[in-house]
Amino acid sequence: MKSAINLIICLFLGLCLVQAVSAADYDVEKIEITPSTGDIVAGDAVTVHAIIQVSEKDDPFPTDDSLELTTELSEPRWEYYYTIGTVDQQPQPVKNSMRAILSGWELSYPNDVTVDVMLTGKAPQRSSTEEADVFKVQQLDDDRDPIKNSEYVKTITIVNTEDKTTAIQVRETELGALRTAIDNKAAEGVDTSKAEAKYDEAEAAINSARTSSYTTAQTQLEKAGTLINEAETLLGEAEATMAIADAQERIDEVEGMITYFKDNRSMGRDARVVAIETQLDNAQTLLTLAKDKQTSKDYTQASIQAANAEEKASVARDDANALKEEIGEGLSFDPSGISTYLIIGAVLVVLVVGGIVLYRRHTKWDELG
Repeated sequence: MKSAINLIICLFLGLCLVQAVSAADYDVEKIEITPSTGDIVAGDAVTVHAIIQVSEKDDPFPTDDSLELTTELSEPRWEYYYTIGTVDQQPQPVKNSMRAILSGWELSYPNDVTVDVMLTGKAPQRSSTEEADVFKVQQLDDDRDPIKNSEYVKTITIVNTEDKTTAIQVRETELGALRTAIDNKAAEGVDTSKAEAKYDEAEAAINSARTSSYTTAQTQLEKAGTLINEAETLLGEAEATMAIADAQERIDEVEGMITYFKDNRSMGRDARVVAIETQLDNAQTLLTLAKDKQTSKDYTQASIQAANAEEKASVARDDANALKEEIGEGLSFDPSGISTYLIIGAVLVVLVVGGIVLYRRHTKWDELG
């Protein structure tokens, strides 16, 4: 039972689809719009040539229905004639109107019937670049109401030249900001070569848009916008790379100084050295975070964290330099380490040797009386 119901539903939906597709009793077999290329601006002459197949043998157009032809062209002029079978009929009267009605009784022949339509007019005024219905066909019922799914529309884009100028100006402003950013980062030592290459491509696309049609200009300006975004990303990546390299260099410098204190001056347990190591650990943690941000392509945060890492490492370096200056270039011993015992041992040896020497001298003097 359930399968039967599903089958009925499917058949019903299929019939609905057939009705939707075959709602119109005509077909636009051919349509040509002149000009077919280049920009169309308000006031330009536009020509539409269309051939409409209305009836076929054994399937005449409904007598009570009609075809409505409309256009948004200004100063429209309709001219059309019928072909019944292979016989061309006399041209119909010219209609100077935005609307023309072809009655069903003129179209409902039990034979092949086509309508050859020639429409001329001018592109209408538009406040901005937008589409206009240059040619529209719709079947009407006997009450002159539109039949659902019977509409055929052909549009053209009416170009407002100011839109193109404005769009170019927007891209030029973005390109200028990119130029400033590249120059500033280059002055800071950032490798801007990849961003520079994208800048050159974007500039070429904008220059091409100036002399292109509106549609082509749109494509070129979209391309320029993409290139500018890519250049900004590459610039951020290069800045982050340099910031991370600078921080790593400073950290390596401090690590070398800590090694000096530990290995050359035996100050591994000195509280001042331990404090410097703590500062260095903080810097290394920030640098690791910067590298993670760079991997995830968050170049802004990568640069910030790398700068913080370099700042921490710089403080540690300054403290290390101050400590090095304080202890001088001589020997230094860590009183908390094994050197303490060496010092005590050395002192004891000196005292013992000195005591023995003094004792012997004193004994010798006693013997000489």
